[in-house]
Amino acid sequence: MSRIAEEYETLRSARVLMGLAAVLGMGFLAPVRATENMLAGGLATGDARAWTPVDAEVGHHVDKGVSVKGGASLRVSLAAHQQLRSKHPALRRSPRWAARPVAVEPGRMYSASALARAELDEGRAGFFLGFYDGVDRKAKRITGKQALLVDQSTAGEWVSLRFSFVAPEAATSVRLAVGADDLTGNVWFDAIQLSPGEPQFVIPRTETPPEIDGWIDEDVYQSALTCGPFLVAPGAKDRRPAHEQATAWLLLGPDNLYLAVRSELSNGRAPVAKRTKRDDSVWNDDCIELFLDPEGKRTSYYQFGVSASGALYDTYNRARGWTSHAEAKTRIEAGDFWSMELRIPLTDIGIDKGNEDLEVWNWTLNVTSTHYPRGAGTRNRRLGSWAAVPVQFHDPNCFVAVSAGAVAPTHKVGFLYSAAEAAPVAPPELHWVIDDPLYEELITDEKSPFSDESCFIWRHPLEPKRNRSFAMQYGQRYTREDILAEYERHRLMPYGSTRQMQTDETEFVPRWCRDSGIGMVLYSPCHFAGNIKVPGKGLFQYEEEAMEDYVLKAHEEITDLKEILWAVSMGDEAIEYNARRFIEGVSNPKVSDRYPYFRRAAEEIETTFGYGKYGPPSSRKVKEPYNWLAFRRWLLSKAVESQRNLWELTRDMKVREGRRPVVISENSVGTLKPYHYSRQAPYFDIVTDQFYPGNSRWRQRYAFKAKLLSDLTGKPLWPCAHVENHFETYSVEAVNEFLSEAVRMGATGFQLWNFDQKGNKAGTNHTRFDYYGHRQRWDQIMDVVDRLRTIGKLKRPDPEFAILYSNDHCQTLGNCNVVQNEAAFNLLGPNPRTWFSYISDIQILDEKVKLADWNTVIIPKASIQRREISEMFLDYPRDGRTLVSLDGEVFNNHADGSSTADVREKLFGVTVGGYSSVRTVVFRKSDLWPDLEAGATLALVQAPRKVTVSGPATVLAEFEDGTPAIVMKKHPGQGRAIYFAFNLSPLYPEREPWRDFYRTFAKGLGLSTGQDIWRFRFPLTKSERPVPESEPWDCLTGNHLVWWMNEAIEMKNRVPEGASYSYSVAPDGPGEQFLFEKAILVDRGDLTDRLTAPKAGNLTSPINAPMIKAGKLKLDHFYVGWSTPDPISITFDFAQDVTVSRVRAVYSGSLPALHVEVSADGKTFRKAGSARGVPPTEDIHDIMVDLTPAKGRKVRLTVPRRRAGDKLHLSEIEVWGR
Repeated sequence: MSRIAEEYETLRSARVLMGLAAVLGMGFLAPVRATENMLAGGLATGDARAWTPVDAEVGHHVDKGVSVKGGASLRVSLAAHQQLRSKHPALRRSPRWAARPVAVEPGRMYSASALARAELDEGRAGFFLGFYDGVDRKAKRITGKQALLVDQSTAGEWVSLRFSFVAPEAATSVRLAVGADDLTGNVWFDAIQLSPGEPQFVIPRTETPPEIDGWIDEDVYQSALTCGPFLVAPGAKDRRPAHEQATAWLLLGPDNLYLAVRSELSNGRAPVAKRTKRDDSVWNDDCIELFLDPEGKRTSYYQFGVSASGALYDTYNRARGWTSHAEAKTRIEAGDFWSMELRIPLTDIGIDKGNEDLEVWNWTLNVTSTHYPRGAGTRNRRLGSWAAVPVQFHDPNCFVAVSAGAVAPTHKVGFLYSAAEAAPVAPPELHWVIDDPLYEELITDEKSPFSDESCFIWRHPLEPKRNRSFAMQYGQRYTREDILAEYERHRLMPYGSTRQMQTDETEFVPRWCRDSGIGMVLYSPCHFAGNIKVPGKGLFQYEEEAMEDYVLKAHEEITDLKEILWAVSMGDEAIEYNARRFIEGVSNPKVSDRYPYFRRAAEEIETTFGYGKYGPPSSRKVKEPYNWLAFRRWLLSKAVESQRNLWELTRDMKVREGRRPVVISENSVGTLKPYHYSRQAPYFDIVTDQFYPGNSRWRQRYAFKAKLLSDLTGKPLWPCAHVENHFETYSVEAVNEFLSEAVRMGATGFQLWNFDQKGNKAGTNHTRFDYYGHRQRWDQIMDVVDRLRTIGKLKRPDPEFAILYSNDHCQTLGNCNVVQNEAAFNLLGPNPRTWFSYISDIQILDEKVKLADWNTVIIPKASIQRREISEMFLDYPRDGRTLVSLDGEVFNNHADGSSTADVREKLFGVTVGGYSSVRTVVFRKSDLWPDLEAGATLALVQAPRKVTVSGPATVLAEFEDGTPAIVMKKHPGQGRAIYFAFNLSPLYPEREPWRDFYRTFAKGLGLSTGQDIWRFRFPLTKSERPVPESEPWDCLTGNHLVWWMNEAIEMKNRVPEGASYSYSVAPDGPGEQFLFEKAILVDRGDLTDRLTAPKAGNLTSPINAPMIKAGKLKLDHFYVGWSTPDPISITFDFAQDVTVSRVRAVYSGSLPALHVEVSADGKTFRKAGSARGVPPTEDIHDIMVDLTPAKGRKVRLTVPRRRAGDKLHLSEIEVWGR
């Protein structure tokens, strides 16, 4: 036996395992715990041979001269290895160190990490993981290897390599090896570790907090967690250093978190630094942002942004209503760098424990940078990020896990070196979890309106050009017949304008609607009727002439489509569109001078709605609450008028089946908008709105919007459910919960925008819609849609109390998003499972509801409320009725800016002052919270109000300084008004103590809890990660994958070494003409590149436009074509005997048949099978040839002669066998 063989056997022996056990400090092959350094001779001791390379004599060794802490490291160099290969030619070209098996638990998360230092010119080195179903030599590999690679020099620094992985099912061990490929130079490795759980970095504690002045004191930050280099963002897959680098330092003081950042400036430039106001859009300047999740759940997070000018922006979950006591300072060294320091009080981020407990906490965070190297403007914006982000900064799944402790890593921590094919961190729960679901028990026999239909869907699945391009690039079958079969199976009604429905194949969709008997929903042409005249583009939509124009166009389209029309919609985001256009126009003299309607409308806003004081806001970004309120009241009066015009137009029209078309409301964007829904409701049959998930275990955002819209309109609700791959990638379980939430609260149908928005923005892995990207998600959605047509209404209890929705207050904010409304819903609804109804200030004003009909009314937020409405509450809390204000500034001001504090004082018996610095509520014993003892405390996250009690009112809870926190005033006839001096926070539903408080508060108010309606949930369809098929066949062309959660999963691929293919006729269309006379390796050919296509860039994504324009990304790169009608043969040579079982080809154009032959000697071929194609088509079809298993080295595929003029485009070919 040779020395090398002896070495190999030695490394496979028990001594290696024993050495490993010694290194890891555990028993023989014990499961992974937090390990010491796994490198013998490095920072640990053990069997040195365990990390001696199998085939090494010199050049690969423990290097005692280079290490992180003066011990030793493992040096990788190929120069010496090449000398060794000259003596032993049988050695592999790329060496590997001995594999070290470590026991793992299937399905559990682990972390692999190392430190690396590189001096290389080319090539790469790294360490590799392979998963096996055992620990001995007979163990079978479960998956392909995963790797952490270094492929560029590190400028003399040690860098961090780290990723998390979940051990695959059936894997009981992981083997780790170190190696290199085509390496010129040296790479050193140290501190190679495996540990359970997600990796964490330590933010050290300090007793000498830095002075916040913008200068970064090296002595103060010497012990800090140092973060860098920053990466180009987005760019999780192809990690590159950011255009302008930044380094960040994090420290933890007794009471504050500190962040310091130095941001480099290129080309001698000065930073863009124009923002000066608090909560301004700092990202339009050079800025640094911190995204912080102190609970580590990756669902909710704080955002702090600091402009180079020093302007501070802070928010919680993107809601600008949240304000901290953070302090920021900056300094600018023009042409060199700018620096910033940020101090964040721990109490502002909900930390109410002493600093001594912080080391056990698990936070997640990210630090990002924005640069404008060529001056201001979004086109010049360059983004950087400490963590790798695939799409956007607002992605908690990308945050880095950190903890507090005494000592930070001594090296800079960064993520430039990526994990090749590394499994992602297990995602957090993005939805409310119901442990005791009900379904059939809650269904009645009473049918909902329009129960024969349940869904209309936007145009994306039927767009021929984009879908065909996607299918050819990704090697997927796409035919509109398949998609329309899905439409017919689930009665999906196509939704779009006449222009969108009349695609390149004229009248395709209308013709299908006539044939199938399924109606279509018309997208109203409201946008086309209402553009600003700047100049000559038409009219502002709400101008009288534009409204008349809209009615005429709508009448024309409805008439044209009357045979197939089921409904007409007011359109999409029209109110936001008009608000934006109006403010841009009226604030721009060049527009308003040419278009006098703006000036007339501005005068109407000021005189009719602004009390002679407040006209429209001066811009879309300003905080002018009374201007916003006046403007929106005017705007919504026009929106109601426009909705009424459509309703009256359709009242006497007849469409399919001789009835009036169903009228669907406008579809507003994003968060819930205060759009006077009760005033619009008489003029539509179905209400819709865009719904987005709350992405949290403790937020039922779908349910919140559904309940509010259902209650305020009294009409059937069909929300536009964004459950597709939009901002997040949702599991089947999450999607089912979101849809169940909506139906639970009143939805009876859905509108679907099923488009892979996330993939489109990322530029890669764009799968168009769920039918491709995550079929199980699509199937779950379709199952819900089908069930809605068969089930009756749900059993809902009678509401016991009301929650006020203040349109006035919401309209004072630029984005209309009042986070307290949703927080109140989650704390008072699904948390204790009470049942209530929403009422609005507009309903009260219009006398559509009576306050006296409700025993209890709760106000989440109504600081600015018209006096005529707030005064209606003065007579409410009497005769046993209870009024509760969860708003410390309730009824603060009238819509004209004047104070209404007198109304508040009469109701609640309090005088409200400024903000207080207290942070704790101390409860007295009270029947209102029966489960709390006297002295119980809760931590606040926002500054409360300073309150004094005036008159006969009782303090029920106080702050730690003794000032009132909760006050109750009694009114005649056993009435009462309860006032909270602190506002609701969107954080409170996330925190168990606050959830507990609101459960006991609900009981104290005498409300029924535990209502079964909150348990409603649709049954789940299949939700399983794909696993390799049990059949004994593999894909010999290496191009088989399945899509799961919008990621491509390689499966059952085994390419024989040296496998290739060749053509009998050179392609004369796109593709591999220049390779015609040569054999094309299977792993490089256009016919077998399905695995690389998703990573190459999407041909339909705007982000890839520069590559497409430069010719670097073409559809031609992914298929081959022939215009000649001659027969074509493609011969696969697998370089060894294989047994072939089937062949599949994906194609477009003309493929009349596919014949398969197999040859053992490469000369004589015998027929193995055939299949017929379909008539010539522009869609993308596939053809499958199932074979009687045939053995041979070569497989020949032949397409017979085609008609002259018929082209053939081949996207992908799979050959299966073993």
